[in-house]
Amino acid sequence: MSYIGNNELGKIFLGNVEIDKAYLGNDLVFSSGPKQYTITLHPTSYDTENYSWRTYANISNGYTNSSSSTYARFGIPRPYGEAYVYYKFDTSSIPDGAEIVSVACTAHAKASGNSTTTPIRQIQMATGTTLKGTATTIGSSATERTLDVGEWTLAELRDARIRPYAKTGNTSSNYYLDFYGATLTITYTA
Repeated sequence: MSYIGNNELGKIFLGNVEIDKAYLGNDLVFSSGPKQYTITLHPTSYDTENYSWRTYANISNGYTNSSSSTYARFGIPRPYGEAYVYYKFDTSSIPDGAEIVSVACTAHAKASGNSTTTPIRQIQMATGTTLKGTATTIGSSATERTLDVGEWTLAELRDARIRPYAKTGNTSSNYYLDFYGATLTITYTA
């Protein structure tokens, strides 16, 4: 004979098997509710219509995690030019109807130059081409940084992107934006 019991964590067991729903006839008498999941994603592609650079090399090296040692390189147009690219995340594994609990992102990038030659050097999350959260300054040495991503809905995550960005000042020298990769961690219930 089996029995239904619970433990200090509020889980329900039938014998030694954890159950998430129990019925009496056709009536649901217990449900543990939605379960929480966490997924980790890395860029899988880039937006081929919204970008700016003078030159590029190894663009697919950006399709990696934030601790990568290889990078995609973008030449920053000069003078007063911008280099940026929107790398995309594939969030299709999150089921429709899921509730987003939290979103976190770390990114690894650098931009050559200094505050005069490349006065703007930053990285930021976006939904489509709409920037989200707060821009994080990147320096001239490659460092993994935690981004302020702001709050996200599932609809916004369906077009989640990360945008490394740099702008030159009044210079005729060559400067580069290097993107090593990013790690996007999403926790949701379904």
